[in-house]
Amino acid sequence: MSRFEGFNRAGMLGLAALLAAGCAQMPEAPKAPDVRTKAVADFNTCAKPVYPQEARRFEQTGTVMLSFLIGTDGKVADSKILKSSGFRSLDQAAVVGISKCQFKPATLNGVPEQAWMQMQYVWTLQ
Repeated sequence: MSRFEGFNRAGMLGLAALLAAGCAQMPEAPKAPDVRTKAVADFNTCAKPVYPQEARRFEQTGTVMLSFLIGTDGKVADSKILKSSGFRSLDQAAVVGISKCQFKPATLNGVPEQAWMQMQYVWTLQ
């Protein structure tokens, strides 16, 4: 006698439905946490910004705080001056300088993504 001889067809269908319902309610396996990396500058591509002639002549110095968006291609896609040096020419020279740099883009689970970074540039006369 088989183990299932005592079940009629309706009982077997009910058991199948009960098993299917139990499987549908099983919790999903936990998702692995996202792996993020930050953008990194390739300092071999970053030349020192040119000190503006006018700023040098008037002995202007100061610190510029920049925020800039690194695209998925590693290039600067946008930039903002968060804190001015107090001199427009120094601020603009810092923006031009950072725009010439190449970066290794940020990633999410190995896929490049855009990311904002910040940098401070100090202008001093030597």
